[in-house]
Amino acid sequence: MDSDVTTIGIFAAARSLLRSSVRTLWCNKPLLVFPALAVVLAFVAFALVVAPGLVAAVGTHSGTPALIGALGGEYAALCAVVFCNVALVSCAGSVMAGEPVSVAAGLRCATRRLPLIFGWAAALAIVHLVLRILERQGWIGRWLRRVLGALWSFATFFVVPVIVYENPPLRRVVAASLEVMRRSWGASSGTAVRLLWVVVLLVGAPVFGLLVLLDQLAVQTTTDSIVTAAMLTTAVAAVIGSSLDQVARTALYAYATDDRVAEGFDRSALHSAIYGRRRARLSA
Repeated sequence: MDSDVTTIGIFAAARSLLRSSVRTLWCNKPLLVFPALAVVLAFVAFALVVAPGLVAAVGTHSGTPALIGALGGEYAALCAVVFCNVALVSCAGSVMAGEPVSVAAGLRCATRRLPLIFGWAAALAIVHLVLRILERQGWIGRWLRRVLGALWSFATFFVVPVIVYENPPLRRVVAASLEVMRRSWGASSGTAVRLLWVVVLLVGAPVFGLLVLLDQLAVQTTTDSIVTAAMLTTAVAAVIGSSLDQVARTALYAYATDDRVAEGFDRSALHSAIYGRRRARLSA
């Protein structure tokens, strides 16, 4: 590890990574296809799976088919999102290595990982279900949900890059991500989460502020349409934020595993985000 790397604060590192991630997406337009494709595929997959359950629920006057359909729809949507994230990380890695990038190459990589993607989406769906159940079990359940959710986020931080570059068996996916986190002391997890929420808040907060103002003014005729627009805007912002997050994780993964600075990223920001100032002093 370089001992002469200049370290910066974690928030400064987050800002640098955000700028580099935005520049990577903007200067490589094929990468923008994947967040848009994720929205469309997730919506279509969810609708196709949920619709039969809703029809069956109406016909049988039972909520069970609708519940099964909702769970199946969530799984289908997760498959679509993970598929597009894998394709995005594959292409982002090519960009960062100075190699040519194409949407077709990203889709081919994701297609080769389909069994692992389906398995990982199933694991995500199960974990999400367990966390939702805990959320309904009083304050102890809510506390457990927060603790377990944080641990899960930490353990799975590098899962998508691991799927792309290591392609391990499903049972080894989380362990491989944890191994990268262990080597990097886990400091990077906070940075990428901040990247996601900076984008969501910058885009979504002003929209919701406008909604509150309109609601106070009782402008009901326009509020309904603006509510819909705000929901769509926030959803798009979340998808773009997730894409920026995956680009940043790809750069962090390359630095954590190979000490390689991705093209367009700053070594000081990567080093500080992954190892932090304390680790940098120890390695000096």
